[in-house]
Amino acid sequence: MLSILDKALQAILKMLKKKDERVLLWSNASPTSAFAKQKVALSLNAGDTVRIESCLFNNYTKRRTIQDFTVGQEGYLFQALSYIVWRTVFINTSGVQFDNGQNTSAFNSANMDNTACIPTRIWLVKSSGGAN
Repeated sequence: MLSILDKALQAILKMLKKKDERVLLWSNASPTSAFAKQKVALSLNAGDTVRIESCLFNNYTKRRTIQDFTVGQEGYLFQALSYIVWRTVFINTSGVQFDNGQNTSAFNSANMDNTACIPTRIWLVKSSGGAN
């Protein structure tokens, strides 16, 4: 009985030591330019998660956030300061579709703004089943 429990604990410890594998797939060559609605074609079959980095505005590229999305889902890239910037993203196994950027400083009043929420890098994350 002890050897079965010992083996199970060793397997759990080994799994906990594993780390997720992150592979950079795309970098925005010009984050200081406007970014219109477009699809970035990528092969996402081998991963569980897409990690997207974005900057607040094309003239403010130092403030960046990173958000994770599940392959096969959609969501919002977003950042907030005294206003909110965002763009809808749709992730499937053939890539990431970015909608037009939006920005607002007043409730229920959004403006299309392709200089807002610029995607800068995309990674594919392969889950190892362990901790990060």
